[in-house]
Order: sequence, then C-alpha cells, then structure tokens
Amino acid sequence: MKDISLATSLLIAGFMIMMPLPSVTSGDPTIKTPVHTAEAANRPVKARKLLLFKPPRVGRPKTRLVGGGTRGTASIVELSALTPEQSGLTVQEQPSLFWYLSKTTTDPIELIVSVDRAEQPMLVTRLRPPSQPGIQRVRLTDYNISLKPGVTYRWFVALITDPERRSKDIIAGGGVERIPLSDAIRSQLGQAQAEHVPHLYAEAGLWYDALATISDLIDATPADAGLRQQRAALLEQVGLTSIAAYDATNGR
Repeated sequence: MKDISLATSLLIAGFMIMMPLPSVTSGDPTIKTPVHTAEAANRPVKARKLLLFKPPRVGRPKTRLVGGGTRGTASIVELSALTPEQSGLTVQEQPSLFWYLSKTTTDPIELIVSVDRAEQPMLVTRLRPPSQPGIQRVRLTDYNISLKPGVTYRWFVALITDPERRSKDIIAGGGVERIPLSDAIRSQLGQAQAEHVPHLYAEAGLWYDALATISDLIDATPADAGLRQQRAALLEQVGLTSIAAYDATNGR
C-alpha cells in the first residue's frame, strides 16, 4: 500500500482525534440494493416532491471537514465532501463517495479511506484531476474497498498544492457507516419506481444511497433540470448551500 505523507497523516489524525467516535449499528453483509431501470426517469414529470432527508440520530458527532484555500493571487478554491455534518449511513458494501471542487485544477488529488481512528489507512490513491468543476464521484468498487457492517470509516480528499510541503494540502472529508436495511424499506424498494427510490433512502436516513440513486437518475437523463433540483434540495438540507446552488444552476 502506498504510504501517506507524514504531514497529511498528522493533519488527518488530528481531525479524527478531535472528533468523538460515533456509535455503530450491526449490519447484514448479505444486503444488496434492488436494481431499477431508468424507465421512470425517462417519463415526463409535471411536478416532483422534493427529497426529504431525515437524519437517523440527533446529536451524532460531527465528522465533516470542508477545505478551502488560495493559490497565490488566485481566488479561493472550495473543496468539500458531500456528507452530512455527522457520519452518513449506507446499506451498501461498496458505496459511492461524492465530493465537490469549485475550480478545475492540475494539482494532484489524493483519496484516503480509513477505519475511524486506525493508525494506517486502508486506501491511499491518486485521483485523476476532474476535467470540469462541480460534483465528483468515487466508486469504491473501482478500488476493491468493502465496508464491514457496524464499522465507522473516515474518508478524505486532499488537494496537493505543494508536493514538497504537504502541510499546505487542502483537505475535505467525512464519515460513512454501513448498517442493515430494514425489512420495511426493503419491501418498499422492491415495489418502487426508480424515481421514488432516492426518496425512500432519504427518508430512511441513508445519505449515501439517496445521493447515489438521485445521481444515477441525473446521469441517465442529464437534461432533466428537475432531477438536479432534487439533488440540490438534498445538499441544502445538510448545510451544503453553495454547492446546492451550483448544482441547481450549473451542475454536472
């Protein structure tokens, strides 16, 4: 495994130590998310109910870290992990992680995934700098990373502005925890049209799954502005206001 730089490791370790360990729930490793077609996303929709995210627990420790910085006289670069302030939940063994970059860059970008408070990360890898600003996606399936039920993980994206001085990295991150899918939600998912699936996940407090499924619909029908409004509403509810505004008007 590739070694993470000492400066970045110390920065991330400091963030993790300052944040208390959230309680975890045992999971079911056999859970699979139902596969839905894009037929519902292609149907004309006159009006859509906005996604309503219901956080699972009040008072969970905050884990979201938002990064920002400058390059010389350049304007501020905003780097953010698209998570709630607390660790987000998923029922997926290999969920997608989403992050946001306000400007394109040629600087290296590093992804770090770790069990919360572990001494060594389970993944340190370089990401290809995005060709466009906006919301970016990382699929853990691409890196053969699986989450165990009942374990809290931390993940970070680092923009390396000076490879010789890693203490100047711009770092954003959040938490993710895998939990079991309830029988009630499983039953509803089995009968739901594709456009309703993000609502079920959001109302169940499953952040990563709600964000992934609404993003899948956007990818299937990128010209549908209503779907972008749905995702923007989801982001707005967890305090990612500027990113929600960007996604609603310029999103990709």
